[in-house]
Amino acid sequence: MKIFSKLYFTISFLVVVLLSGCFQKETVPSNPPKTNTVMRASDYYGQIQVENGLLVFPSMEVYETIVSELDIDCKNYNNAFVAEWGHLNEDAFNAKIEELGHNEDQPLADLENHFQFSSLRIKIENEENAWLNAGGEDVANDPDNHFVIDETERTLFNEWVEIKIGTSLFKLEEFRCIEIVDGNYATLLAIRGGANPNDFPNVKIHRPDRAECDTQRRNWDFKTNGSNDRRIKWVISHWTPFPSSGNSRRVMAKTKNYKKQGGSWKKFAVYCEAQGKGFISDVEGDCSKQLNFNPNSSFNSATAKKVKHKIQVQIKTKSGWVSGVHNGAGGITFNSSLTW
Repeated sequence: MKIFSKLYFTISFLVVVLLSGCFQKETVPSNPPKTNTVMRASDYYGQIQVENGLLVFPSMEVYETIVSELDIDCKNYNNAFVAEWGHLNEDAFNAKIEELGHNEDQPLADLENHFQFSSLRIKIENEENAWLNAGGEDVANDPDNHFVIDETERTLFNEWVEIKIGTSLFKLEEFRCIEIVDGNYATLLAIRGGANPNDFPNVKIHRPDRAECDTQRRNWDFKTNGSNDRRIKWVISHWTPFPSSGNSRRVMAKTKNYKKQGGSWKKFAVYCEAQGKGFISDVEGDCSKQLNFNPNSSFNSATAKKVKHKIQVQIKTKSGWVSGVHNGAGGITFNSSLTW
């Protein structure tokens, strides 16, 4: 990976100097990764390329398919482990995870390894683990507090939250999406380096209005049990990463579990639940009327270090309309609310 990084930065420097929009394509292995369960996402690896340290998808539809298949792969991979070892009590189950090196995000790691790709997910995970090892007390300092809250989608962005879909390069920021419509990598490097995106004729800036009817909103916090030895992190979000793509707009609730060990908080696998529910705007899109996006009260559960419940929605929402239910470590239950 160090060799790859040096090559990447060398290429980046040359591109800027030459003001060239040309791409350097990296060679990636042709065979899909091998795991203990049948992976579905790897069937689509042939449609993905790597250019200048970014994953490249031919269309938004392929991107969405990969996200969906990776979610299924992670669920199936972890379910297979639970089916074999789920009879153990919590401590013995977590000891078995450590003994066998089980990673419930293994399908995500498989994709990163296959494409030799340095993802946003890995960056956040490494920073988060270091923070937890140092104590991990104040949620305000948690490196996991990123506007891309889904580990699956973090896997598909580089550490600068960049990706190529079709002919456009996208750079996501907390409240806007920068689109380089002609895929010019020199423009991307300039913007990454601090240049004003408004100065480039090949750039579109998609900026969600900070309004009463809105998206790009998220809340999170820790909830600790009375003994202060178990806690959950709850997350609730309404997110639209890309412009003009209702298929990428989602409500997501997430529950993460921790146990206090040796003075530090450690990720801890237990039975847990997450549910996103509530209302979005109806077809008018101005939040003048509500539409229930989870009328059947669906939710997700798992015996894992985290569980997420993700629902595709078409329209924006209003403060207080979206909520979550989070059940996890130590029997903690919390009802969240997405407010701003």
